[in-house]
Amino acid sequence: MAPHKSSAKYKLEKAKLIRANKTAQQKLTRTEKETIQSIARRKTLPVITSRIANKKEKSRQRSAKYRSTRNAKLVYQKRKETRQKWEKCVQEYEIEIRKYYRHTCNCCGRLCRSSQLKIIDRQQLQSKGFDDEFLSKVFYINRTAKKICNTCASVVEN
Repeated sequence: MAPHKSSAKYKLEKAKLIRANKTAQQKLTRTEKETIQSIARRKTLPVITSRIANKKEKSRQRSAKYRSTRNAKLVYQKRKETRQKWEKCVQEYEIEIRKYYRHTCNCCGRLCRSSQLKIIDRQQLQSKGFDDEFLSKVFYINRTAKKICNTCASVVEN
């Protein structure tokens, strides 16, 4: 059974026959050239479109890979900056404690700055009317003077 005249297979066979029958010296007619060119275009069109699609897909994959690596780098840098900021805050806090909070309250044991402490003598408290039992509990380490934070001093003095 012969292929139908409108099918691509028929046109391809026709183009092959035309080429085979014509010698190099003979010229093809305009319609024959157009037929051959249209067949050639139809034949290569799927190949070209698949190549373009492959290029687009490869380009899409390449850009996605670039975006993912760039995003990963940005996330890494952000974490690194956050870690550095946190470490800096911790170091500054440690320096602050070492530099300023060197004194402890003899009553509650809280770390205080020297400006937050009051020095209270045993005689001051005796003059305010505190009994010896209370004074022995407050002054159990240092019998004469005590460094007490403002909070404890306000409680003791009132």
